[in-house]
Amino acid sequence: MNNKLHLYTTPYLIWMSLFFVVPTLLVILVSFTDQVSWDIIVTAIRNFHPNARQHGFGYALQEFIPQFSQLNFSLGAYQELFEPRVTITMTRTFTISFVSAVVCVLFALPTAHYISSSPQKDLWLLLLILPFWTNFLIRIFTWIKILGNNGIINSTLLNMGILDKPLAMIYNNFAVTIMSIYVCLPFAIIPIYSAIEKFDSSLWEVSEDLGARPWQSFVYVFLPGIKGGIISAFIFAFINTFGNYAVAKLVGGQDSYVLGTLVVHNATVGRNMPLAASISTVICLVALSLMLLNTSKPLKGGK
Repeated sequence: MNNKLHLYTTPYLIWMSLFFVVPTLLVILVSFTDQVSWDIIVTAIRNFHPNARQHGFGYALQEFIPQFSQLNFSLGAYQELFEPRVTITMTRTFTISFVSAVVCVLFALPTAHYISSSPQKDLWLLLLILPFWTNFLIRIFTWIKILGNNGIINSTLLNMGILDKPLAMIYNNFAVTIMSIYVCLPFAIIPIYSAIEKFDSSLWEVSEDLGARPWQSFVYVFLPGIKGGIISAFIFAFINTFGNYAVAKLVGGQDSYVLGTLVVHNATVGRNMPLAASISTVICLVALSLMLLNTSKPLKGGK
């Protein structure tokens, strides 16, 4: 049995090590270096394959490892995180992520409750995951057509005489928040739906038999009973938005930079890879902390 288990898990562990653990460790390493050290790392990686092809893997490894002794380790990149341009972006990212997560939970609660009580729940679940089968860019550009100055909403309101000029609903923080809610909403509905499916509905009936009003049953019985699903929904939506880059790039403006945008800018245009790595490390730590918080709930006996 153990041999079969190792046979199944070994390819997965190798894959995760090569394409997740090693790159993540490299990002963390770069975050504690300076730009000169990053150039040394790039040169070492660039020369590794030609050396291995010409002289063998052993020679390439001997040439590769000693170059890391020339690295200069410092906290300079993390000190840059406290500069105004980074702190403002970090605050904006946190605000957009928090608002998007809260709105997703508020929308997901009634939606998940309706799906769980509907006789056509399989159909609704299919419709819920159907957008994932559509190209992400197509969905975003469709929303641009809806929210743009010449989009469906503005054109309708202008033709009806309600507006004199188009509403600025695109290329700003509002657009990034709306798109983030749209993208993350299914991730919030699914865990709440799962929690509602496991909830003992007889508890609601018992609370009403004991004299509780519907809103009291909802607040003091139903919500605590699905607390685990609500927390998971909030965390999934928050993490998805906090590290997102594509949404802000496509529908955000110059004043809508988020941490993902800042990472790409410093890694490409700014050529400040240590700062990009330090921001990426912060994003990873936030996501990891929230995921550990979420997975630790059952261990404490919470639902």
